[in-house]
Amino acid sequence: MQRSPIVYFLFFMSGVTALIYEIVWTRMLTLVFGHTVF
Repeated sequence: MQRSPIVYFLFFMSGVTALIYEIVWTRMLTLVFGHTVF
């Protein structure tokens, strides 16, 4: 059973969206807490 290319594209876009979201909330936390190393 072959998967259609759209399934792989959706998985890829999900990963990209998660990375962008992670970068955004990390930068927002940096604004709140400042540049500290945990």
